[in-house]
Amino acid sequence: MHTHHQATLKSPTATTRTLPWIVTAFLFVLLTAHCLPGLAKEHPEIHWVSTWATAAHPIDLIFTRQTIRMTVRTTVGGDQVVIRLSNRFGADALTIGEAHVAIDERGPAIIPGTDRTLTFSGRSSITIPPGAYVISDPIALQVPPVSRLAITVYVPQTAGIATGQGQGLRTTYISPTGNFTGATIMPVASTALAYYWLTEVYVARSAPAALLVAFGDSVTNGYRSTVDTDGSWPSVLGELLLHRSSGTSISVINEGLGGNRILLPSHDLSDTNALARFDRDALDHPGVRAVIFLEGINDIGSNPSPDGKYVTADALEAAAQQLIARCHMRGIKIVGGTLPPYSGAPYFTVRGEKTRKSFNQWIRSNASFDAVMDFDQVLHDPQHPDHLLPTYDSGDHLHPSDAGYAAMAQEAEKVLTRKRILSSR
Repeated sequence: MHTHHQATLKSPTATTRTLPWIVTAFLFVLLTAHCLPGLAKEHPEIHWVSTWATAAHPIDLIFTRQTIRMTVRTTVGGDQVVIRLSNRFGADALTIGEAHVAIDERGPAIIPGTDRTLTFSGRSSITIPPGAYVISDPIALQVPPVSRLAITVYVPQTAGIATGQGQGLRTTYISPTGNFTGATIMPVASTALAYYWLTEVYVARSAPAALLVAFGDSVTNGYRSTVDTDGSWPSVLGELLLHRSSGTSISVINEGLGGNRILLPSHDLSDTNALARFDRDALDHPGVRAVIFLEGINDIGSNPSPDGKYVTADALEAAAQQLIARCHMRGIKIVGGTLPPYSGAPYFTVRGEKTRKSFNQWIRSNASFDAVMDFDQVLHDPQHPDHLLPTYDSGDHLHPSDAGYAAMAQEAEKVLTRKRILSSR
């Protein structure tokens, strides 16, 4: 019987970095950051697009000489694969001893014959400096749309303060001591519902695909949806868009981060708010065409600042205008989502409800957004408009149920189609 992985607390420690190491790290990150565009220049018939991604934050734990097998659900397919591994929040350099990608079968098993060893700058092992990320070299693998990939990583040294996603909503398998990256059925010592270091998967295609980024908090992440079912509204939306009979192929990635707020620090070690992470998580993807923005309820429900002031709708509106401006300067469309009801949630207040309604009204009437998805209208109970409809309530009166997330995806698909958000620019 598997046990859930228990985090081992470890305080970040400062590391000594010499000037040559800093220069080397800078040049390495500079080169890897531009790797995908470079590939496109060498092979103009190849189009790279993100098929899966997740927002990252610090996870305070330790791995030592262990193998981690993570499963991701793709959106669009392709015939080559590249992954991104991040050490953004790491206090020390992270060594990846070996990494593999394969088509997932079930549990900790992969489909025989699909396993591929990944390299980084031609090497099977690589060290990632603190704050940096790396991307793997392209590897040939036929990846079907809406399929599951298994990414397996071995860390040969002690690795603490992992950069990852603590609400992965898919089972991750953690081995006993040893390198099992190439195992068809990996031995399992514990499991977790998290992603470690893996932040993005790209595929190469002969035809271009439009990229849509869903950016938000735990509601976008899909918190309280059924584990291992890809029940978040961005996941369901991705399937709806792929099943259309015609039009450009569309990839949908989920950059939802639990506890995230627009203005205030998040409820994690990173203190990252939406304004701070927007460029990295929403805009730094090849081929991004549009962003769906759904945030603000955690600001509204938060305790007052040290000066006793609560966040105002005006402050949220001004911040949202900044994100709209960033998108439009890059020629990227941005869609605003209204905040669903939250009456009954632990941090509900009458004052906060007034702020939510005011902010929603601004979103509906604001011409700066390229379109509006009225999630509030879709999810609320007509008899009690400040509550989620019971069938759409996961039980905590804040996060939707599987049916609620499906309803959000249907609303998103209707708006995207009606407003032609993803049409060619």
